[in-house]
Amino acid sequence: MSERTQITLVGLGFVGTSIGLALKARDPSLSITGHEVDPLRARQAQRLGAVDRTRINLIRACEQADLVILAIPLLEVRDTLEVIGSELKPGTIVTDTASLKVPVLEWARQWLSPQAHYVGGAPLFNPRLSPLECAGGPEAARADAFEGGLYCITPDASTTPEAVEQLAALAEMLGARPIFLDPQEHDGLRAAVEALPMLLGTVLLRTALDSPGWREARKVAGPAFLQATAPVVGQARSQAALLRLNRENLLRQLNAWLETLERLREMLLAEEEAPLEALFTELVEARDAWMHDRRRGMWEEQGRAELPGAGGFLKRLFGLSDRPPRSR
Repeated sequence: MSERTQITLVGLGFVGTSIGLALKARDPSLSITGHEVDPLRARQAQRLGAVDRTRINLIRACEQADLVILAIPLLEVRDTLEVIGSELKPGTIVTDTASLKVPVLEWARQWLSPQAHYVGGAPLFNPRLSPLECAGGPEAARADAFEGGLYCITPDASTTPEAVEQLAALAEMLGARPIFLDPQEHDGLRAAVEALPMLLGTVLLRTALDSPGWREARKVAGPAFLQATAPVVGQARSQAALLRLNRENLLRQLNAWLETLERLREMLLAEEEAPLEALFTELVEARDAWMHDRRRGMWEEQGRAELPGAGGFLKRLFGLSDRPPRSR
């Protein structure tokens, strides 16, 4: 039997199943084990070809893995690390796809054996896909879910170079581009573009529900209201945790938002059209530029660190030649 990386995917929802599909599209011979508490999801992911086998027992699924990918909600990562932390074989690399990195890094330090290696990861979806195309369970999964997107890799001072290189190789196999960020920096950025919109949607919805006119307003609420409050949707415990565990970064963003809101209030009180028009002109142009760059993946390379030999590492890690991905 050739020495080939054994991969375990913990969590077979949209993200986990899409990772499996992408890896299998690149190399069908990869050995991938899946763990999923929902037996229907587990069977569906295996039927789609994202995993070779599934194990209902979490420890059995992970104990022989060279690479464990935790594609599960943030709070489940903590419990999972506690269960598998002392059961992994020496040299196992553990990564995750949660949207916060600092809490997971702390949990990994607490629960993982010193012989295992953790490196944080956060894959961003293919920018050409709509939000609706990146939602759902394994039935919605797709091999190109991360194609052309960024893959945030968040090592800290204790992360081994080998673990970083392996995660960079994984990102490239998914068709993504690795970008390297400090865990604290990553969580600060996510506070601005994910946690703050969730908080603003919460404020909007709470204000509307508390308004005496909500009974009538709800009848005329349309796409704008639906889109603005969409970040509130999700499990209450998970949503609260995302805010609580990133509290300091979120408070800084909230203070900046309140300052902007106050400036906007002053514009309205002044009853002058020109400042408001100038503001919206600037914002429309900025948003259009961001959308253009996002679709084309044209980002400034600040914060990116090149890994020497990352392409060659694909061969060492996965037994691949440097061939292009298989057609889908």
